[in-house]
Amino acid sequence: MRTTFAEGGCGCGAVRYTLLCPPTDVADCHCRMCQRYVGAASVTWATFPAEALEGVRGGVTWVASSASARRGFCAACGTSLFFAGNAGSSPVDVTVVSLDHPERCPPTAQIWVASRQHWVALLPGLPAHRDGGGDWAP
Repeated sequence: MRTTFAEGGCGCGAVRYTLLCPPTDVADCHCRMCQRYVGAASVTWATFPAEALEGVRGGVTWVASSASARRGFCAACGTSLFFAGNAGSSPVDVTVVSLDHPERCPPTAQIWVASRQHWVALLPGLPAHRDGGGDWAP
């Protein structure tokens, strides 16, 4: 019997998905690419092994957002749902707020804070990286 960690979907309900295990990482991203594709100052992503995402129902439109990555949106309402590398076996990031219970995946770090909007306060008590990892923000 398979265990379900979480379920989620888009704003209009056309897309639904299931996640089979807890995330390997959860980060609040402030990069300009996320800001533009999501239309917000930051987006919180939960990272899962690709095989943990299953049961995707409904129309997901995939858009190349860089030479090495793509983003999945609901074809009906445009909700940002997924971020993944172009390789099929790479991890997949899921927008935490698209989960039915986003409180199950609070962020543990803040990334790309060098790109954060000056009017956005960082979350107190969480590591803040200038880039996607290793470098701590000043």
